[in-house]
Amino acid sequence: TSELSAWLSEVYFEEVVSIDREVAIVEAMRARHPKLEWRAVEFARLDEEASFAAAFDKSTLDATVAEVGDVVDLVVCAHRSADLYVVVSLYPTDLVDNLVAGGGYFTLLSSSRLDDSATVLFFRKRHRAVDKPAERTRHRAVLDAWFRHTRPLLTPSRARRLRDAWLGCDEASRLAIPQAHALLFSDTERAVYDLDDFRHDLSRFRGARDDGDDLPASTLSCDEALAF
Repeated sequence: TSELSAWLSEVYFEEVVSIDREVAIVEAMRARHPKLEWRAVEFARLDEEASFAAAFDKSTLDATVAEVGDVVDLVVCAHRSADLYVVVSLYPTDLVDNLVAGGGYFTLLSSSRLDDSATVLFFRKRHRAVDKPAERTRHRAVLDAWFRHTRPLLTPSRARRLRDAWLGCDEASRLAIPQAHALLFSDTERAVYDLDDFRHDLSRFRGARDDGDDLPASTLSCDEALAF
């Protein structure tokens, strides 16, 4: 849902189908480019019979990594519906290549830097059935390794600074959720990870732990914050 669809239609393809899960965005783009086809649908729910020359992914992979923790449904959708999968991502080439092609369902043809932050990668489908459970397990392992070891968000030095700033890590030193969010994340991080997202993820994190502690939902201890 951007000007990319119009550009692709003008330069490369006679027919372009653009999808987004947000109805308001789709309606706005349909009003701007009424000659193009726009659909309000989740990529995972795209018609299984849909077939395209190419699937273009402009940051959907990045958003799915953040929201879901793997991109298996996205890879399955691209594999099912198109022979060529083109991904624009802020993540490094080796990580995207591993997620998309590491399971043997795609082959990386080429990649190119668009600017200082984004890369475009071109994948060709390999004709074999995707083993979704195995691929989901592999994706989780790849991302765990990436975020824990290759590019960790919580380094030892950052953990020490947070402990010092928290003014104690016992249960008496609990902060309100907005205060914890401001302390845990830098200005740059909060610009892309706002308080509502933090509350949502924290709620899911607490639900997954389910350790039986009856603690105030509106506050956060240092130990719990570091575990999160």
